Amino acid sequence: MTCQPIRLSMIALVAAACIAVGACAVEDAAEKRGPSPRSEAPPTEAERRAARLLSLSNNSTLDAKTDPYDRAVLCTVAIEAVQQRLTEAIGMSAEQKQAMAAARGVYQRRAAAAATGARDIRADAERMRTENEDPNQMMRTGVACLRQLA
Repeated sequence: MTCQPIRLSMIALVAAACIAVGACAVEDAAEKRGPSPRSEAPPTEAERRAARLLSLSNNSTLDAKTDPYDRAVLCTVAIEAVQQRLTEAIGMSAEQKQAMAAARGVYQRRAAAAATGARDIRADAERMRTENEDPNQMMRTGVACLRQLA
């Protein structure tokens, strides 16, 4: 029965993270775009491609990781980044922090189960933090990881 509240919290966290990422993207896009044209012409192929690239469901960083171990470690790191950013931006309740910890735990267990040889999860997590320094991309990756659990 405890899975249901955690799952609902996870969905709420995904929504909050999407809003946080979306708000940043909308502000940036509005500044760069300028006034919008009034025509209702269908989007061009270039516009469709740009929309796919900006979509939260498109996550090339996560998709590039084919190894289950690497994906799990990346998700652990990305979810930590989401939690840190949400805490700074809007704060988090104890229930939300618990849900984030549960999500990280899922990916930590997956990493441990997929680890082969002498893999050091902590060292690999630190390596992924340095390889993925773009905070917006880490937010998108974290949201993608949370969505997989929701």
